[in-house]
Amino acid sequence: MMAPSMEYDVVVIGGGVVGTFAALAASRSGEFTAVIDGNGIMGGAASRSAGVVTVQLDDERDVLLVRRSIELLTSVSRRALIRTGFLQIGREDLLEDSIRSMSSAGIAYEVLDAGEVRERWPGIEIGEEELAVYTSEDLSVEPGVLASECRSFLASQGVTMYNEPVRSFRVHDSEVISAVLNGGVEVGGSEFILSAGPWNRSILRGLGVELDTKVIICYAYRFETGVELTIPSFSDEVLHSYWRRWGTELIGGGYHAELADEPDLMPRAPPQEFVEGSRALLMSRVSMAIPSYSGHTSGPCEITPDWRPYLGRLDRIRNFTLCGGLRGYGLMRGPALGSMTYDLLKSGNIGADLDDYDPERLIR
Repeated sequence: MMAPSMEYDVVVIGGGVVGTFAALAASRSGEFTAVIDGNGIMGGAASRSAGVVTVQLDDERDVLLVRRSIELLTSVSRRALIRTGFLQIGREDLLEDSIRSMSSAGIAYEVLDAGEVRERWPGIEIGEEELAVYTSEDLSVEPGVLASECRSFLASQGVTMYNEPVRSFRVHDSEVISAVLNGGVEVGGSEFILSAGPWNRSILRGLGVELDTKVIICYAYRFETGVELTIPSFSDEVLHSYWRRWGTELIGGGYHAELADEPDLMPRAPPQEFVEGSRALLMSRVSMAIPSYSGHTSGPCEITPDWRPYLGRLDRIRNFTLCGGLRGYGLMRGPALGSMTYDLLKSGNIGADLDDYDPERLIR
């Protein structure tokens, strides 16, 4: 049997947010680590994400994941993020789940009435009957800048990066021996992590495994305001939109997405009604001159039938650990889940509180 070109302790397939932080966790633990991704480090869906990171979510586990992700992001980035805080605006009943989850997770927050919001941030529009929840630790992240920083950080940790897609696998006795790249190079490893997001499904087919997930294309829009912004990033729970600030821009939109057969990174122009609809949603919450449309991002996201992520091992392949199904929340949950993926690889135990993340529920 031919030996692989290189042998690693841990081979991570997929260099997005999850894969990047799984590789960092492995390398920091002294593992000889490689990352394989034809799009490079965070060059796929991650670089096209909206860039909102907030703890204001409805599930306590998600809140805890985001809190850990914020710690990890700030440990590697100096230029890609600003701590804007986050303001969630809505009626009291629309804010209850988020407040309950943050309370259970021990997150500090403020509940503000309309007058208090206007006093602190005069540029925010809010109705008299509405409330807002404010958290101070939340981030606005520029994904392209973060990708550059993560590439440098991985290199400084001695992680080897292969910018080629996986063509096939060599398997022996229920273990992956190596990943065969498009150019013919074989990358061998003791343990493999698959964290390629919407590409997980097609990669697993190379192992004879069918994963029950779907791909959606998510859009976000950039609007130029012409003034340096000081308001927090925010969401409108009444009209369903989200926004982060970066310099003089507001980036976000109205949660627009379209189903796709397979992931691709071809530029997609959003339907004009998506753009104009998002501008109208934005203008309902900010008091400033009509912002000009300055561009958009679009990228593939992976969703599961129950909308939960998956994290765990495959029963049929002993040294293969999976993570995915982040449904557009990669920057928020991905760093924490990537670190947890490596922890699972070493411990073999995901914990009872994450049993419903088991990927076997998605294997056809």
